[in-house]
Amino acid sequence: MYLICTQLQVSLERSHQQEAQVENFELNPKAVDRKSMVSKYDIEDYGLEILAREPFEDAFGPKTKRKRPRLLAADYDSLLKKAEGSQDAFEQKHAADADAEGGEVDGFRDLVRHTMFEKGQSKRIWGELYKLIDSSDVVVQVSTSYYVN
Repeated sequence: MYLICTQLQVSLERSHQQEAQVENFELNPKAVDRKSMVSKYDIEDYGLEILAREPFEDAFGPKTKRKRPRLLAADYDSLLKKAEGSQDAFEQKHAADADAEGGEVDGFRDLVRHTMFEKGQSKRIWGELYKLIDSSDVVVQVSTSYYVN
């Protein structure tokens, strides 16, 4: 009986709130902004303008309330120069590594086995892999795009 009474009381409170909202809107329709009502209930309305909710100064000015963005460069030209410099450094390092290995004849290099990749491998797992390969129709060779000529 108590449960039914509390449910009835909750439903009456909800209906009174809804009636109050309708009356408020009927009396003064300009005072009730539907977008502000949506934002009160933590539902993000994508129609709201971001700068209206959070001014630019609060996000990026001296009174910031969140972290500043990490910008790689101030403008496009400096970003382009930085990217070209890192590309040159990568190519020089790659050329030095290829010379130390003795070069690649056919585009393939010797397999380097790291102990990290041997962890957790067992004969049972390899057996399941071999069963999968035996039952499959196509085996695809995957190669990286680092060594494209």
